[in-house]
Amino acid sequence: MACVIDSSAFYAYLVAADRHHRAVAGALSGLVREGERFFSTSFVLGETLGLLQIRHGSKAAEVFMHKIYPLVEWRWVDETLFSRIWQIASESPSRGFTIVDASVVACLQEHPKARCVAVDKGFERFGFPLLPG
Repeated sequence: MACVIDSSAFYAYLVAADRHHRAVAGALSGLVREGERFFSTSFVLGETLGLLQIRHGSKAAEVFMHKIYPLVEWRWVDETLFSRIWQIASESPSRGFTIVDASVVACLQEHPKARCVAVDKGFERFGFPLLPG
């Protein structure tokens, strides 16, 4: 099985003070034990690193790059994928649904049996199983 991870989950996992930290850390630890494959997008990578740098300094971003980055299969956004992402984003009725969120949906569509690891409930409307539940 595969899991696509959103920046909200990466952030919650790495920041112990985040209100979702315990749930996300428990879910990801269980998934690692189960041997799940992790996927995400280069848009999520950029957003996660930016949030960590701004809120917690470059050291937090370095921790992510050394401990988390190698565990994920990254889907680098090219022109073809960007067109799909833009279509998903532009069709979204929610103002809070970002281009980064749309990249997660596109990645989930590439892995139709995947689960989505995110604390952003906006992904539920796309019908993918959401963790932590």
